[in-house]
Amino acid sequence: MVHSDWPEWTLLPGIGETLAKRIVQNRSERGLFRHHADLLRVSGVGSRTFERMRPYLLPLPEENHLPEQDVAARE
Repeated sequence: MVHSDWPEWTLLPGIGETLAKRIVQNRSERGLFRHHADLLRVSGVGSRTFERMRPYLLPLPEENHLPEQDVAARE
């Protein structure tokens, strides 16, 4: 979820190509999803869609262990 491209999103129930591309664009423009519920900020992802995909979402890394933060810490 943190780095998935749009084709991977389409594997989830209720997510077609258009919504998958919108999810990836939102993540690119507004930053990584820190919590699964952050998907609700994407136009087209409402509570019903979110609840349908939720069982398939893997746990997210803890906020202080995201890869880009590890790189920034080493610089």
